[in-house]
Amino acid sequence: MKRMIAFIFVVFMFLGVAYFKDSLPKAEDYERAVIISKFDNLEICDEIIQSGSDFYYYLNFKECQSALKSLGSEKISGIVYYYDNSFDLNYFKRKFGYNMTDKTMVEDCQVYYGYDKDYCDFRVIDGKKMNFQLVYDGNCWILGYPMIIIGF
Repeated sequence: MKRMIAFIFVVFMFLGVAYFKDSLPKAEDYERAVIISKFDNLEICDEIIQSGSDFYYYLNFKECQSALKSLGSEKISGIVYYYDNSFDLNYFKRKFGYNMTDKTMVEDCQVYYGYDKDYCDFRVIDGKKMNFQLVYDGNCWILGYPMIIIGF
């Protein structure tokens, strides 16, 4: 009986680790996305650009949804989502439950930083955990996990 309990405990531990290890950022209603990876053979779209050791996969909404279902988080270094001008800051706070910690202005863009408790990757900036960056440039919203790596 003790062996059975130990076995069940170990199985649940591995399932928990697998769940958290594969957690990917959540996003909805975006128009297009860029998946950043160290892997050059993901075969998820036709438009790929290499910069240094990273590969940038440019996808529309459907391609991105399909890619996120087929890829594990170990193959993704970051994701950048693009939203049109019809959204506002409250949409992101409400829809995703974002906790915005900082706001700055960079090159006439509003830049927000925060922490999404459901996404496991993060960076420490000024002593605070942050794992997403949200930018509004007057034309569109750009949401990057863990940061916007490709510029805005």
